[in-house]
Amino acid sequence: MGFKEEQYERSTLDIPKLQLYARKVARAARERVPMASHQEYAVKQRQEVQRKGWFSKKSVTVSERHAEGPRLDYWELGRVPNETFRRKDGADLYGTVHISWTGIDNGDMIILLRDGELRHVKYFVADRGPHYPVLEMETSHTEWQVAAMDAYNYLLLDRPNLGRMREKTYSRKFGLLYMEELKANYRVTAHQKGLGLSLALNRLMKLAG
Repeated sequence: MGFKEEQYERSTLDIPKLQLYARKVARAARERVPMASHQEYAVKQRQEVQRKGWFSKKSVTVSERHAEGPRLDYWELGRVPNETFRRKDGADLYGTVHISWTGIDNGDMIILLRDGELRHVKYFVADRGPHYPVLEMETSHTEWQVAAMDAYNYLLLDRPNLGRMREKTYSRKFGLLYMEELKANYRVTAHQKGLGLSLALNRLMKLAG
Protein backbone atom coordinates (compact mmCIF):
# COMPACT_ATOMS: atom_id res chain seq x y z
CA MET A 1 0.00 0.00 0.00
CA GLY A 2 1.48 3.33 -1.10
CA PHE A 3 1.54 6.57 0.85
CA LYS A 4 -1.57 7.88 -0.92
CA GLU A 5 -3.61 4.81 0.04
CA GLU A 6 -2.40 4.95 3.63
CA GLN A 7 -3.43 8.59 3.88
CA TYR A 8 -6.75 7.74 2.25
CA GLU A 9 -7.53 4.91 4.67
CA ARG A 10 -6.83 7.17 7.66
CA SER A 11 -9.28 9.82 6.41
CA THR A 12 -12.96 10.03 7.41
CA LEU A 13 -15.97 10.01 5.10
CA ASP A 14 -18.37 12.89 5.85
CA ILE A 15 -21.66 11.78 4.25
CA PRO A 16 -23.88 14.61 5.63
CA LYS A 17 -21.48 17.20 4.21
CA LEU A 18 -21.58 15.58 0.77
CA GLN A 19 -25.38 15.39 0.86
CA LEU A 20 -25.64 19.06 1.81
CA TYR A 21 -23.31 20.06 -1.02
CA ALA A 22 -25.26 17.88 -3.49
CA ARG A 23 -28.50 19.72 -2.69
CA LYS A 24 -26.73 23.07 -3.08
CA VAL A 25 -25.33 22.05 -6.48
CA ALA A 26 -28.74 20.84 -7.66
CA ARG A 27 -30.35 24.17 -6.78
CA ALA A 28 -27.66 26.02 -8.74
CA ALA A 29 -27.78 23.70 -11.77
CA ARG A 30 -31.56 23.28 -11.97
CA GLU A 31 -32.19 26.06 -14.49
CA ARG A 32 -28.72 26.35 -15.99
CA VAL A 33 -27.37 22.88 -16.80
CA PRO A 34 -29.34 20.53 -19.09
CA MET A 35 -30.31 17.21 -17.56
CA ALA A 36 -30.12 13.79 -19.16
CA SER A 37 -33.05 11.40 -18.92
CA HIS A 38 -33.46 7.64 -18.72
CA GLN A 39 -36.54 5.55 -19.32
CA GLU A 40 -36.76 1.84 -18.68
CA TYR A 41 -38.73 -0.20 -21.21
CA ALA A 42 -40.17 -3.69 -21.15
CA VAL A 43 -40.45 -5.67 -24.40
CA LYS A 44 -43.48 -7.88 -24.78
CA GLN A 45 -44.05 -10.30 -27.64
CA ARG A 46 -47.31 -11.56 -29.06
CA GLN A 47 -48.39 -13.74 -31.95
CA GLU A 48 -50.35 -12.14 -34.75
CA VAL A 49 -52.01 -13.79 -37.73
CA GLN A 50 -51.44 -12.07 -41.07
CA ARG A 51 -53.62 -12.92 -44.07
CA LYS A 52 -52.63 -12.89 -47.71
CA GLY A 53 -55.72 -13.07 -49.82
CA TRP A 54 -58.68 -15.31 -48.90
CA PHE A 55 -56.92 -18.60 -48.17
CA SER A 56 -53.35 -17.81 -47.16
CA LYS A 57 -52.32 -16.78 -43.69
CA LYS A 58 -49.27 -16.97 -41.44
CA SER A 59 -48.45 -16.39 -37.79
CA VAL A 60 -45.77 -13.80 -36.98
CA THR A 61 -44.20 -12.64 -33.71
CA VAL A 62 -44.72 -8.95 -32.99
CA SER A 63 -42.56 -7.17 -30.39
CA GLU A 64 -43.92 -4.15 -28.56
CA ARG A 65 -41.95 -1.84 -26.27
CA HIS A 66 -43.70 -0.30 -23.28
CA ALA A 67 -42.39 2.30 -20.85
CA GLU A 68 -41.80 0.80 -17.42
CA GLY A 69 -41.85 3.18 -14.47
CA PRO A 70 -41.38 6.97 -14.49
CA ARG A 71 -38.73 8.74 -16.55
CA LEU A 72 -35.65 9.63 -14.54
CA ASP A 73 -34.07 13.08 -15.06
CA TYR A 74 -30.54 13.40 -13.73
CA TRP A 75 -27.03 14.79 -13.99
CA GLU A 76 -24.31 12.18 -14.33
CA LEU A 77 -21.51 12.82 -11.83
CA GLY A 78 -19.25 9.96 -12.82
CA ARG A 79 -19.06 6.31 -13.69
CA VAL A 80 -16.69 3.45 -12.98
CA PRO A 81 -16.80 0.82 -15.73
CA ASN A 82 -16.16 -2.81 -14.89
CA GLU A 83 -14.96 -5.27 -17.48
CA THR A 84 -15.92 -4.13 -20.98
CA PHE A 85 -15.91 -6.26 -24.11
CA ARG A 86 -16.23 -5.17 -27.74
CA ARG A 87 -15.83 -7.29 -30.85
CA LYS A 88 -16.10 -6.58 -34.58
CA ASP A 89 -15.92 -9.02 -37.49
CA GLY A 90 -14.92 -7.87 -40.95
CA ALA A 91 -14.74 -9.30 -44.49
CA ASP A 92 -13.58 -12.90 -44.71
CA LEU A 93 -10.58 -14.15 -46.64
CA TYR A 94 -12.72 -15.09 -49.65
CA GLY A 95 -14.14 -11.60 -50.11
CA THR A 96 -17.53 -12.26 -48.57
CA VAL A 97 -18.64 -9.18 -46.68
CA HIS A 98 -20.05 -9.69 -43.22
CA ILE A 99 -19.75 -6.79 -40.80
CA SER A 100 -21.01 -7.50 -37.31
CA TRP A 101 -20.53 -5.78 -33.98
CA THR A 102 -20.99 -6.88 -30.39
CA GLY A 103 -20.49 -4.70 -27.34
CA ILE A 104 -21.09 -5.12 -23.63
CA ASP A 105 -20.54 -2.36 -21.06
CA ASN A 106 -21.37 -2.52 -17.39
CA GLY A 107 -20.36 -0.77 -14.22
CA ASP A 108 -21.40 1.72 -11.54
CA MET A 109 -22.55 5.30 -11.89
CA ILE A 110 -23.39 8.11 -9.49
CA ILE A 111 -26.17 10.48 -10.53
CA LEU A 112 -27.72 13.61 -9.02
CA LEU A 113 -31.49 14.13 -9.20
CA ARG A 114 -33.27 17.45 -9.60
CA ASP A 115 -34.17 17.58 -5.90
CA GLY A 116 -30.53 17.15 -4.87
CA GLU A 117 -30.71 13.46 -3.97
CA LEU A 118 -27.78 11.25 -4.95
CA ARG A 119 -28.39 7.81 -6.44
CA HIS A 120 -26.25 4.81 -7.29
CA VAL A 121 -26.85 3.14 -10.66
CA LYS A 122 -25.70 -0.32 -11.67
CA TYR A 123 -25.80 -0.16 -15.47
CA PHE A 124 -25.60 -2.79 -18.20
CA VAL A 125 -25.59 -2.10 -21.95
CA ALA A 126 -25.48 -4.76 -24.67
CA ASP A 127 -25.38 -3.89 -28.39
CA ARG A 128 -25.35 -6.10 -31.44
CA GLY A 129 -24.99 -4.89 -35.04
CA PRO A 130 -24.73 -3.53 -37.63
CA HIS A 131 -24.82 -6.58 -39.89
CA TYR A 132 -24.22 -6.00 -43.61
CA PRO A 133 -26.15 -5.00 -45.67
CA VAL A 134 -28.44 -3.57 -42.95
CA LEU A 135 -26.09 -0.91 -41.61
CA GLU A 136 -27.96 -0.09 -38.43
CA MET A 137 -27.93 -1.41 -34.90
CA GLU A 138 -29.82 -4.69 -34.75
CA THR A 139 -30.48 -4.82 -31.03
CA SER A 140 -29.65 -2.63 -28.07
CA HIS A 141 -30.48 -3.54 -24.50
CA THR A 142 -29.98 -1.25 -21.51
CA GLU A 143 -30.68 -2.02 -17.87
CA TRP A 144 -30.40 0.33 -14.91
CA GLN A 145 -30.69 -0.70 -11.30
CA VAL A 146 -31.20 2.56 -9.40
CA ALA A 147 -30.79 2.48 -5.62
CA ALA A 148 -30.25 4.77 -2.65
CA MET A 149 -26.64 5.47 -1.76
CA ASP A 150 -24.87 3.36 0.83
CA ALA A 151 -21.56 4.28 2.47
CA TYR A 152 -19.52 2.36 -0.12
CA ASN A 153 -21.19 4.19 -3.04
CA TYR A 154 -19.87 7.52 -1.75
CA LEU A 155 -16.36 6.14 -2.30
CA LEU A 156 -16.82 4.80 -5.84
CA LEU A 157 -15.35 7.82 -7.61
CA ASP A 158 -12.28 7.71 -5.36
CA ARG A 159 -11.23 4.40 -6.93
CA PRO A 160 -11.70 4.48 -10.73
CA ASN A 161 -10.89 1.64 -13.09
CA LEU A 162 -7.47 2.50 -14.50
CA GLY A 163 -7.25 -0.63 -16.59
CA ARG A 164 -6.35 -0.14 -20.25
CA MET A 165 -8.26 -1.43 -23.24
CA ARG A 166 -6.47 -4.48 -24.60
CA GLU A 167 -6.77 -4.75 -28.36
CA LYS A 168 -6.43 -7.84 -30.51
CA THR A 169 -6.61 -8.07 -34.29
CA TYR A 170 -5.82 -11.35 -36.00
CA SER A 171 -6.76 -13.44 -38.99
CA ARG A 172 -8.50 -16.76 -38.68
CA LYS A 173 -9.60 -19.37 -41.19
CA PHE A 174 -12.69 -17.49 -42.30
CA GLY A 175 -12.01 -13.86 -41.57
CA LEU A 176 -10.60 -11.06 -39.49
CA LEU A 177 -11.54 -10.55 -35.88
CA TYR A 178 -11.03 -7.36 -33.85
CA MET A 179 -11.52 -7.52 -30.08
CA GLU A 180 -11.18 -4.92 -27.37
CA GLU A 181 -11.35 -5.63 -23.65
CA LEU A 182 -11.13 -3.54 -20.50
CA LYS A 183 -9.93 -5.45 -17.47
CA ALA A 184 -10.64 -4.32 -13.92
CA ASN A 185 -7.77 -2.42 -12.29
CA TYR A 186 -9.11 -0.21 -9.51
CA ARG A 187 -6.75 2.30 -7.90
CA VAL A 188 -7.19 4.98 -5.25
CA THR A 189 -6.62 8.40 -6.84
CA ALA A 190 -7.83 10.56 -3.91
CA HIS A 191 -6.21 11.38 -0.58
CA GLN A 192 -9.53 11.90 1.22
CA LYS A 193 -12.57 9.61 1.34
CA GLY A 194 -15.39 11.07 -0.74
CA LEU A 195 -13.11 13.48 -2.59
CA GLY A 196 -13.93 11.96 -6.00
CA LEU A 197 -17.62 12.65 -5.52
CA SER A 198 -16.93 16.12 -4.10
CA LEU A 199 -14.85 17.05 -7.15
CA ALA A 200 -17.57 15.75 -9.47
CA LEU A 201 -20.14 17.94 -7.72
CA ASN A 202 -17.74 20.87 -7.97
CA ARG A 203 -17.46 20.40 -11.74
CA LEU A 204 -21.24 20.52 -12.07
CA MET A 205 -21.34 23.64 -9.88
CA LYS A 206 -18.85 25.36 -12.20
CA LEU A 207 -21.06 24.52 -15.20
CA ALA A 208 -23.94 26.22 -13.40
CA GLY A 209 -21.81 29.36 -13.27
